[in-house]
Amino acid sequence: MRHAGGNERVTIDDKFHLGSDTKAITATLIAVPVEERQLAWSTTVGEVFGEGMPMMDPAWRPVTIEQLLRHRGGAPREPRSRHA
Repeated sequence: MRHAGGNERVTIDDKFHLGSDTKAITATLIAVPVEERQLAWSTTVGEVFGEGMPMMDPAWRPVTIEQLLRHRGGAPREPRSRHA
């Protein structure tokens, strides 16, 4: 239905704002290896990527998975360009 309590059906032409669905999906996908004990919520970006990303800003290394998913890791709204 087009709205709660209504009788008019949704059509293929109706548009929906999906909001921030990627945050929930990302958290769910990260929860799988946490549940399987391959990662922990306290695992850091540095532990995940190790020396495999030598260009990574060192400030990101101690940020935990939990902080990233809560968006408390200091991530900027718009990433800086490497060419700036």
